[in-house]
Amino acid sequence: MLKYRCLIRLVALNLPPVWLKDVFSQGRRVATLPPNWAIQYGNALVALAQTLWPARPDVEQMRKQWQR
Repeated sequence: MLKYRCLIRLVALNLPPVWLKDVFSQGRRVATLPPNWAIQYGNALVALAQTLWPARPDVEQMRKQWQR
């Protein structure tokens, strides 16, 4: 039901059909991701931030917050 409401909103915006096709294509790709992909992605972002800025206190705070 939610998918159809979103489609109606997109059509109401008069978006080009190519854009709609791309949106649905992206949706299909996201649907094939593993259930924990967001956690894996978040872990990778935190690890990247720690590698790039190991001494920054805000990165340490982000790491602690992410572990909760």
